[in-house]
Amino acid sequence: MGENLTGETAMPSRAADEIAGRLDRLPFTGLHRRSCGLIALGVFFESYDVLIIAVAVTAILSSLHIGFVQIGLLISAAYIGMTLGSPLFGWLSEIYGRKPVMVWTTGGFGALSIAAAFAWNYDSLLVIRLIEGLALGGQVPVSNALYSEFLPKARRARSFLYGYTTLYTLGIFLAPFVGFGCFALFGPEIGWRALFVTGGLGLPLAFVLQYAMPESARWLAEHGRLAEADAVVARFERRAQALGKELPAPKPVYRLAQPPTRAGELFDKSYRARTVLSWSLFFLTYYVSYGLNGWIPTLYVKLGGLPPKDALILSTAVGLTMLAMLGVWGAIADWLGRRRCFMVGYGLCIVGFGFGIVTIGGFGLTSWPYLFVTTLIAGVGVNFTAALCYLYTTEMFPTRMRAFAAATGAAACRIGGFLAPTVVGGMLGADMGIVSVLAMFGAISLLGILAIAILGPETANRALEELAT
Repeated sequence: MGENLTGETAMPSRAADEIAGRLDRLPFTGLHRRSCGLIALGVFFESYDVLIIAVAVTAILSSLHIGFVQIGLLISAAYIGMTLGSPLFGWLSEIYGRKPVMVWTTGGFGALSIAAAFAWNYDSLLVIRLIEGLALGGQVPVSNALYSEFLPKARRARSFLYGYTTLYTLGIFLAPFVGFGCFALFGPEIGWRALFVTGGLGLPLAFVLQYAMPESARWLAEHGRLAEADAVVARFERRAQALGKELPAPKPVYRLAQPPTRAGELFDKSYRARTVLSWSLFFLTYYVSYGLNGWIPTLYVKLGGLPPKDALILSTAVGLTMLAMLGVWGAIADWLGRRRCFMVGYGLCIVGFGFGIVTIGGFGLTSWPYLFVTTLIAGVGVNFTAALCYLYTTEMFPTRMRAFAAATGAAACRIGGFLAPTVVGGMLGADMGIVSVLAMFGAISLLGILAIAILGPETANRALEELAT
């Protein structure tokens, strides 16, 4: 672990700030792409493993002879584990490093996904998914911090959205298609087990990460392991020089001596407002995201009158559009700035929900094209803010608690994701109507705009060390 590797004694030095300055002046090279690509692959399998249960439940229902209540608990099990795992592994990564914790969590959820394929009854599958959720919850905020700490300040948002967020979204998008393929090849009884085996690809990936992915130079320097940090940065510098790229003089941001890592620092005067903002953005964004995405196919069928097969096609079209739009968001995010990007995303949500309220509530137009336009506009907007939440949180907090801060935000996101589908179901079940649901989502989006306008610092094109002072 290194002689100074504890959350109690770690203090940055001028040398650590100089390491950060050297990182920020680096041109983007293939070594960045490879290192960040490995991290993003871990995120891909995380999102894929989270979603395969939704595909598998139709077959599990008959295979294990269980009811809808048990299915609901099975789906929720991983989310419960993720809510607990996020802060746990986020804190461990502040003590033991980004890389080892990412390797543990990636290998852990991969191994447990394979174990789920061999579950012998409902109870065993429920326990496995609950434990797997701990690793799934820890993987995203830790990999998120590691990814951000590699990136030069001038293109953090672009590289984050093009790589990390694209592969995360791709994992969600591909899960149903792989599931359909498994069912077609093996039938439902074996197919759901084969689907969990594909999720086990995270296990061999963990071995690749162990030997091919460098540790965060920022984290190493912050914990006094300056020789190791220097070796990581020097490797990137040599690659840039070999490609004939210019290396500008570093412009380090020198800080005062930093205090040791403390969980309670999130609520100290310096970071209290940022913590409230991070949690608010995560909760509000993912409340809308999970509530909208979880109910889109059902709304197309029940309200829009579409056959289930056509509803799936429309849902896929929305997903493809959101994936394609990440290219647009990545191109403008560093130029537009984080505050305005959040406002654009939440503003699109309000426009989309407003369109639905007017067409459905005002004119009684409930056919599927109006629902499609509503969900498409709002979906594109909320997907943008969802991508920004993780990036923005890693920018607002210093290296000594960056992963932990992102992890607590992720926990707030899981709470929103758990509540929203339930609230929407309750509102529709009480005959409050779809317009009331759209109005609720619109109001939530407005709260997001107010939160970022009142509390949000601008972080674009600024060194992480500068933002932490």
